[in-house]
Amino acid sequence: MFFDNTASVKQLAARGIPEIPRGTETYNFSVGQNVKSSGLGKYFAGVEMTIASRYMQHGYAYYVDERGTTHRQKDLLSVN
Repeated sequence: MFFDNTASVKQLAARGIPEIPRGTETYNFSVGQNVKSSGLGKYFAGVEMTIASRYMQHGYAYYVDERGTTHRQKDLLSVN
């Protein structure tokens, strides 16, 4: 095993581990609800999909569509 003992590594270790950013989102969409993409994420604007599951991570809401693609809440719009 290699141990890097250079000055740059020592400086990085002295700074410590940066804090993980935390969000304050709540769920806006339910499992089974039809939504459409806003154009900010992985799909062009207006692509419709159904929410298959959802989860929270570090205070941010994530949604998984029926294709298995994960989306941030800001990437989705309600279909109404």
